[in-house]
Amino acid sequence: HYRLDGTVTCVDAVHLMSQLQRQVEVVHQIAVADRLILTKADRVSLAEADAVAARLATLNPAALVLRRQHGEVTPGDVLGVGLLDAHSGHANALRWLHADAYAPQPHTGHEHGNDHGHDHSDGHSSRHSTDIRAHGLRIDFPVSWAGLAAWCELMGETHGDALLRVKGIIGIAEIGKPVVVHG
Repeated sequence: HYRLDGTVTCVDAVHLMSQLQRQVEVVHQIAVADRLILTKADRVSLAEADAVAARLATLNPAALVLRRQHGEVTPGDVLGVGLLDAHSGHANALRWLHADAYAPQPHTGHEHGNDHGHDHSDGHSSRHSTDIRAHGLRIDFPVSWAGLAAWCELMGETHGDALLRVKGIIGIAEIGKPVVVHG
């Protein structure tokens, strides 16, 4: 029923340069993307946006880079990317990801936190570097759209460039069913 069409990575124009210095996972996400969406381009100068785009070109010269302002991402930006083929354009990036330099590190609850929704006691290692933390929240009741929006805004304002990814399935009270959230 489903196939991977490609990988789209959103890149925060405001925070990318500082994230690259602190979090190797950012580089890996950029390197394997088929398409890069440079978000918040309206919040930096044209020279800063150009510098970020140039850095993206050095990290993944094959990816299409789209600059977006004011959160205006269209369905065409993320759909129809093209079937991912690990045997063609991504072979170098996949080899790089599996190199010893990025081998999964032994996991303890202290390094990764125990509140991220799954444990690693079966020998499964975290794919995150040791300075990346994953946190999970479980809410046993539907939330409102306004509550979800307020929480997302608060997370962004509170954690800024330290926040790499938000994903989940959240029940929405107004529609009576869950939605998938990726950000």
